[in-house]
Amino acid sequence: MILTIVLVHLSEESDVSDGDEEVEEDDGSMSSIELEEDDDWEADAEAAAKESEEPLGRNDSLKSECIKWWNHYRPRLLPDIVRVAYLLSPNPKIMEHALANKDAEDYNAAERLLDKMMLPSNQTDDWNKMEASADLLDTFLSELHDFQQKRGIFSNKKIWFIAARSDCNAAQWHAKYTLPHTKVLGKFACRVCSKSVGTGEAERNWKQMKRQSKGHRGKLTQEKQKMQGTIAASYCHEKGEARRALAQKAGELWDDADFDECKFGEYCEGDIVPRPKTPIRKFRAWNEGWERMQFKSSGCDLFAAKFSEKYGGLRFKDVDKDGRVGYTLKDNCAVLQKCYKGKGQRTEILPQKGFGWYYALLVCYDGYDADQFYHQQSNELWELFELPAFDDFYEMVAEYYAGKDEVQVFKEGECDEYDAWNRELPFNGLREEEWAGSSDEEDGNA
Repeated sequence: MILTIVLVHLSEESDVSDGDEEVEEDDGSMSSIELEEDDDWEADAEAAAKESEEPLGRNDSLKSECIKWWNHYRPRLLPDIVRVAYLLSPNPKIMEHALANKDAEDYNAAERLLDKMMLPSNQTDDWNKMEASADLLDTFLSELHDFQQKRGIFSNKKIWFIAARSDCNAAQWHAKYTLPHTKVLGKFACRVCSKSVGTGEAERNWKQMKRQSKGHRGKLTQEKQKMQGTIAASYCHEKGEARRALAQKAGELWDDADFDECKFGEYCEGDIVPRPKTPIRKFRAWNEGWERMQFKSSGCDLFAAKFSEKYGGLRFKDVDKDGRVGYTLKDNCAVLQKCYKGKGQRTEILPQKGFGWYYALLVCYDGYDADQFYHQQSNELWELFELPAFDDFYEMVAEYYAGKDEVQVFKEGECDEYDAWNRELPFNGLREEEWAGSSDEEDGNA
């Protein structure tokens, strides 16, 4: 219960709610909240959609949808009794949170509940009724101030040791330490904090009783219907326990120690521990053995995908362009190129019979349009690197990411190569160890 209250307030602190922020309740004594089922969910959905004033488009994101639904159902999750129980919780952490997140609507809820629960019903004269209501509110606020500041009759430190215990029942605490010493707050707190907010259990038992009063059992007495309804509800409990035990046979998915890392307290207070920064990717800064392959003119999509996975999304300082920062496309930076062996145009990779194609690395510079083909743009905006012949690229990448945590650069010998051959779908090409010592007369285009 306390967890639910603090979560509601934490959501308000992060601007999840609108300007008039509201809070939820806490009470160590109260059972779990069970939300009321809507009779017409679709009508609520349409009403919530109309409440949203955000235009559709880029702002129509998951966050805006969550905020829209939260604002729609928020009044139902924060009735007056929830708000007042939050104000009157004796737990020190909840009290500290309530003081730091004061909301005028909480005090308005307390005023409404005072009139409903504490105002004498025999007051018929409007003037006398208003005067009695004003006296009740004034006395309550004075006692509430002493309660929140822990002064006067609440200055005894011993009672706050009891309140700080996780098993402290708020209604019982107020009955022991507040009711004998206050005029309004003690009695009011006992009534508010002892209320059961969820009626789901009673509704389920009543459902069982209605089943017993139909058909051939319609003439059963109320006592027999009650007994059979109780037996049926007990059976449902046992069946649910058996189902949960069966689902947990796979083992415990997590325990309390797993949440210590989040630095959250018992009432979900605190901030998430900043995790140590770890490199988001490992880059092997050398031309690995699996990269030295030749292909047919159709290429190999698997190789291109792996090539782009290694080199895509990198940045570097181009020493040949006065330190100009270049980058590679994240999705596809592999360009199929033809191998040449002539004197005028010769590649580092010499063509092999039946193959003669390799993948070059496409690098881009500021102004490059990723929506257009590279050869349709100015040569100043892109360049193709034949990596076996352009080893300086690895040094430029290492220089750019020096001292940065985004990418961890490994030089040859500092880590193992990627084993591209240990795969169910091998690359459809010719590996370097299969190349002939010299190329044939014609380039392979087949």
